Amino acid sequence: MLELTWFGNATLKAATGTTSIVFDPFQTRNSSLPPLQEGDLEDVAGILVTHGHFDHCADVPRFARALGKRVFATNVLARELVHRRDLGATDVVEVACERPFRLGALSITPYRATHVRLDAALLATTLLRLGLPSRRRLARRLPAFLAEHLHAPEVSCTAFLVDDGAQSLFHLGSLGLDPGVAYPRGPDLLALPLQGNSRIAWKGLETVERLRPKTVILHHIDDAFPPLSRTIDPRPFMALLHKRFPAIRVFVPWHRVPFVV
Repeated sequence: MLELTWFGNATLKAATGTTSIVFDPFQTRNSSLPPLQEGDLEDVAGILVTHGHFDHCADVPRFARALGKRVFATNVLARELVHRRDLGATDVVEVACERPFRLGALSITPYRATHVRLDAALLATTLLRLGLPSRRRLARRLPAFLAEHLHAPEVSCTAFLVDDGAQSLFHLGSLGLDPGVAYPRGPDLLALPLQGNSRIAWKGLETVERLRPKTVILHHIDDAFPPLSRTIDPRPFMALLHKRFPAIRVFVPWHRVPFVV
């Protein structure tokens, strides 16, 4: 069985036996949330990166160097991590979509995915909900956000299927599936990010419709880098899911609390 720990944003740690991995380690920019520390990841066998946006990728080199861990990513992102993120070629392992590889007791298969579309309605509501202090704070932080964003490669994403022989986890870093990819249906667990679109609950339901997992684990729902981010209320998605797929369970994790589903 997989033991999972959510550290906020899209940072999810999966462990079985003596092997653990972490997806998209990100040091939270919200001072009210506990930041990810090196000690939290001392035991991981590797770092898996889903895509190059700053809240998934910017802190990867720091953790990789401090912990002496290898980073696993597909083609474009793997090369960008070496050339633009100050990681050596031996620090990054380029993996291929739909070709399994092993890390200890875990079998891992990458799949080509896509990024959720940031729509105009979401951008408009984000600006409208900001008060004057938040707008001023955004103006101060925007250059840094933009600089980090410019380091991101093209918005190609990777989903990862993780299997320990007893349980499977399909992890998405952003809520988008490629229409041309045959994804595995019926994973035991689906790590589903609910962030980045004004119709995110419906987008989540569409993803579940296609993958048909046994259990959905929500992540990327916290206000990890204000004022651009916000806390997502999972109840609209849960209501839609319960109506369409009443047998599929939904689990909303707590920060830093390990759990088994």
